[in-house]
Amino acid sequence: MTTLAAERVTAAAAWRAIGCECRVVVTEPAALDEARLLLAGELGALDLAASRFREDSELSLLTAAAGRPTRVSPLLAELL
Repeated sequence: MTTLAAERVTAAAAWRAIGCECRVVVTEPAALDEARLLLAGELGALDLAASRFREDSELSLLTAAAGRPTRVSPLLAELL
């Protein structure tokens, strides 16, 4: 007997970002590049907003504000 899972065609990409192993898997191989770019973009936005290792991240700038009122992006506000 053949299972549906055995018949499913997938494509995957893996890379390191924000200190993690990232992997995206799609069931439409032609969509792999678009899916990878989408995930990489989201991870890049997360890194720019909340990295404690980047001097230019919003989180680092917020820390440097030392309690002064500071506007933050919707993404950083959601993460906090």
